[in-house]
Amino acid sequence: MELNGIRGTTLLTEDPEQPWPRNLSIAGTGSASVVEVSVLPARCDPHAIAEDKAGTRLPVDITAGEWSGQLLLKPDEEFTRSVYAFVTAACAKAGSTESADRRK
Repeated sequence: MELNGIRGTTLLTEDPEQPWPRNLSIAGTGSASVVEVSVLPARCDPHAIAEDKAGTRLPVDITAGEWSGQLLLKPDEEFTRSVYAFVTAACAKAGSTESADRRK
């Protein structure tokens, strides 16, 4: 299987200083592995979290044999709350209500 790439959402975007993995081969024959991604808030406007429907679901583009498509995992409530807390804190730290792309 190939992890072709990960896409951002309305809440989360790639940190350009720590790019997300692309074209990563996964054999599936060894022990479990972890793919870590560094994220930044994609938006800091007040509606970003209030109107969120899928911002915690990072789309993963994969290829498995002849099949290519997008894997979209539904996170549990604890993960979703953690993402909301992260976005809120990161935006407050940035002191911005604009897009937080490329900010820390």
